Amino acid sequence: MFSCCSCQQQDDHSIIRTIEKLPVHTEVINLRRLLFSKHLSDSINADFSLAKRDEFPYMYFLINHSTRGILTIRKEIDRDELCRLRRCRCDTWCDLELEILINSEQFNIELITIRIIDRNDHKPIFSNNQFNLTIVENAPIGAMIKLEAAIDHDQGQNSIIGMLLRLFYIIRHFSTCILILEIYIRRGNKKTNFYN
Repeated sequence: MFSCCSCQQQDDHSIIRTIEKLPVHTEVINLRRLLFSKHLSDSINADFSLAKRDEFPYMYFLINHSTRGILTIRKEIDRDELCRLRRCRCDTWCDLELEILINSEQFNIELITIRIIDRNDHKPIFSNNQFNLTIVENAPIGAMIKLEAAIDHDQGQNSIIGMLLRLFYIIRHFSTCILILEIYIRRGNKKTNFYN
């Protein structure tokens, strides 16, 4: 089991950030450490459970060792599928809300948010492998050329930010000059060669 996540406090509840498609049984967060102060966390006698079990979004999580409060992945979370089914808002954050029941000296309910972070697991797709561009011969260096949009199911820093054309090969055919260009896709601060 390995830890994959980070936590931040927002208003009156916690937001835990985790990456999509983590293996089943991956630890998301230790609820005891999250919800109790560090110097009290081990001394408090408490039992943790999820408010529901098989409903959305509870079906993705499990509390292992209820007295230790280890929240783990029960079923692989596919962020793109959640977006497609409109189970989370994918234009901003894909947040899943969980109510955690805590049975200690008194009964308590805590709300936590699991923010599913997109993994770069989709390659951009163009509708055609080849397309024709007409470029005038006196076009200035750095001129903007409208390209067909690529479809990329990744979100945020993993989505397409821009495309760059680079000369790959020149074919001269009578009065026509055919340029074979490479398309570089820019995602966040990464560039990847995609098409030529």
